[in-house]
Amino acid sequence: MGTYSELIDAVRRRTGLPDADRAADATAAVLTAVGERLGAGDRAEFARKIPGLLGQRVMADAEPDAVPGVSPEPVQLAAEIARRTRSTPERGREFAEQVLAELAAEDPDLAAWLRPRLPDELAALLRPAPVPDAAVAGHPRRILPDELDRRLRELEDWSGDCHRISRTILLPQEWIEPLRRRVDRAEQEVDHHVRTEWVDGGVRFVAWTRSIDAVTELDLALAARIDEAVRAL
Repeated sequence: MGTYSELIDAVRRRTGLPDADRAADATAAVLTAVGERLGAGDRAEFARKIPGLLGQRVMADAEPDAVPGVSPEPVQLAAEIARRTRSTPERGREFAEQVLAELAAEDPDLAAWLRPRLPDELAALLRPAPVPDAAVAGHPRRILPDELDRRLRELEDWSGDCHRISRTILLPQEWIEPLRRRVDRAEQEVDHHVRTEWVDGGVRFVAWTRSIDAVTELDLALAARIDEAVRAL
């Protein structure tokens, strides 16, 4: 298997996650869930076979009462990953598919070692698979309708649909330019942009990803940074 950074970067590309930290959390969540389905000795061996930081998390993050078994797969797996990554079960399933596809592609010997030790439904995910078309094209992951409401609740006063999200902020005129400068910095750090509209008594920010004309992970990441900028005023 390649290095820790190489694996995380590959998972980031496959999933469209906005940064390495989120990709590392998703990867660790999947591998920990896999490790929990192994016996104690096999789990320790699995941890030794994957890059060090991930191996440490597989051992440290496992539930204390985790035992190998044949829980309903992949439903239970997706739910566990969703809980650990604070995402939806649909996204948890996607993380499992993409992390295990990358693991199988990078280290066929490890995949072959794992398959007979896992429930059949989970072992079936340990097959190389192409990177999703959107990721190949360089597009971030679009937000699905069933997760948008929950993701918006994590933000402050944002609303919209899978096409556009927006937030209107009412504040004194002299505060608008300082806010805009903070938002400029956030745009540079996230490498994404938001539309600014001037309204009576304030400003409105409208976010979407133009390349696919939809709301994506990048838009939600930038919205969170805009919330931070408002709180800092």
